[in-house]
Amino acid sequence: MSTMAPSSLPALYAGVGCTASARSRDVLALLEAALPATGTLISLASLDRRCRLPALTETAAMLTVPLLGFSEESLRSFPQAAPSAAARLSGVPSVAEAAALASASARARPGQTAVLWLAKQTGAGCTVALAVLTDIP
Repeated sequence: MSTMAPSSLPALYAGVGCTASARSRDVLALLEAALPATGTLISLASLDRRCRLPALTETAAMLTVPLLGFSEESLRSFPQAAPSAAARLSGVPSVAEAAALASASARARPGQTAVLWLAKQTGAGCTVALAVLTDIP
């Protein structure tokens, strides 16, 4: 986890991995536990083929943030993501971490890079990770 103070986090990007049977209340509970008291959630992101699952669509609607889908190829391009046991099912080492990084990277301005702020957290049928944008030194 980064050593940034929560007050310096204007924008947070959440990545979510989930099973087909995951429930929105479980994703929401995990996100609420992960999110700091300060900062703004900008988006939820996941593997594109999972973005039609009710757990993700309902959570994004409840939080009034966009739900972004990324391809397996795009998510695999984030080598710093920690591999999970579910990788053999999704084809991606860590959907939550890679999706958070992909979502933040998509919004990066020149001179910025996406970094994990909170590594993958595991809940009932779902995982959540948070990324932020930081200036490149």
